[in-house]
Amino acid sequence: MTFDSINPATGEHITTYATMQPSQVQAILGQCQLAQRTWGKTAVEDRAQRMMAAHDVLMDNREEYARLMSAEMGKIYAQGLAEVEKCAWGCRYYAGRAVAAEAGRALKKCVLELGGSDPFILLEDADIDKAVEAGIFSRFQASGQSCIAAKRFIVVDAVYDEFEQKFVAAVRRLKMGDPLAVGVFICPQARTDLRGGSDSLCPGGFPCSVMKNLQQKSAEMSCKNSSMPAIHMR
Repeated sequence: MTFDSINPATGEHITTYATMQPSQVQAILGQCQLAQRTWGKTAVEDRAQRMMAAHDVLMDNREEYARLMSAEMGKIYAQGLAEVEKCAWGCRYYAGRAVAAEAGRALKKCVLELGGSDPFILLEDADIDKAVEAGIFSRFQASGQSCIAAKRFIVVDAVYDEFEQKFVAAVRRLKMGDPLAVGVFICPQARTDLRGGSDSLCPGGFPCSVMKNLQQKSAEMSCKNSSMPAIHMR
């Protein structure tokens, strides 16, 4: 079997990968286990040096990696650059001598996944213009395909109408197109079937929609694409 990598913006075939056999996967897992044991015995200073080397590789090749993200997953080029630089910064930060020493003394065997179904809650005393600006980026970064994106907007009655009007106007101004083009903010979805909704406030707005009067099923669907479910709190 094979796996084809397709540019979601153009439909262009990028490359084809062969599917690994179970025996190949098991062999790689075994190599990883051995490498982990070796890494566990490696001095903190040596680990830091390798992390710094990883930082340099990421920074030296960040344009190439960002273009690859745009081609394979439709990620906006500027956001791809920012993601690579964030990873590089993480390598450099955790390779700091003092930080590495502290981490080595208090190392905890745990992994935290902090993404989730995040609500964007708007109360009566909010600055609506700032809320709209923050909400646009929070919901539509990476075309809404982000684990840390706001999954639903909960707005109190006192400011709901103003927020709805300004937010919808801002969504309509978002430029859709090629992720490599300047000024584009909304790019292709991972799959063409990621559609759903109820009463759209931006006609023809898929993959960029604002919806209200949602039933539970459509609300669940809207969380999987760049649609924005708005909940009116009375």
